[in-house]
Amino acid sequence: MDWVGIKRAERLMQIILILCALGSVAYAYINEYFPYTTYGMIGGFFVSCLITVPDWPWFNMDPVGWHKAIDPEKEAKYFEKIQKKKGKKDKDKDTDKEHKKDKASKKNKASRKKDS
Repeated sequence: MDWVGIKRAERLMQIILILCALGSVAYAYINEYFPYTTYGMIGGFFVSCLITVPDWPWFNMDPVGWHKAIDPEKEAKYFEKIQKKKGKKDKDKDTDKEHKKDKASKKNKASRKKDS
């Protein structure tokens, strides 16, 4: 089933169950035997299952299309490009850390010279 077909099947199931509930309550009220309500609901459940569970053609009227296949070469190039970007970012982070360490060590050396 497609998405629209699933929606149709669910709506049809709800309608069948509501109609069976109303009909079975009315029948049970007229006959003054309320287990008929339960029997009517069980029967409605089976009828709705027979109608909505199989993959009938009217539930497949709006098929979902697949996207075009991806060219493996383009995909490989794309992943290489991403890896290069990640590698460049990692390098930039490493160089930033090194610069910060250098600055910190220079400050420490300068403060040691002042203290002595």
